[in-house]
Amino acid sequence: MYTYSAKVKRVIDGDSVVFDWVDLGLHTFVHDESCRLLGVDTAEKRGGAKETKALGLLATEFVQERLPVGKEVIIKTELDRAGKFGRILATIYHQGLSKKSLNKLLLERKLAVPYHGQSKSELLPLHMANYKHWQKTIEKRQ
Repeated sequence: MYTYSAKVKRVIDGDSVVFDWVDLGLHTFVHDESCRLLGVDTAEKRGGAKETKALGLLATEFVQERLPVGKEVIIKTELDRAGKFGRILATIYHQGLSKKSLNKLLLERKLAVPYHGQSKSELLPLHMANYKHWQKTIEKRQ
């Protein structure tokens, strides 16, 4: 497991973030690094059913509130390599290592589902169960 400091550039969606820089140590930085949250999947905010889109937007807002542009965070990578889409796979600690990770918070708040390489069709029933949990909140916002 590897631990790095990183600065948020932007949140793409509930499970994807772009870092302005990641500090690799010894005065070595990588810039504009795309990151996927390890072990979680949030509903897509584009495409698919209106329910999953609404849940995807809610997850994105949750992450944006915790990872504003310019925030410095700690990331831990399980694999020192990129995922299948070229992004680093990481657990993000936005409140320090002694607090729960953002990945864990998304799961606990029912804004994400556990992800270990399953297909989108396998994840859909889990996302729909999360939508049912948030349905009243989502409907109030529309």
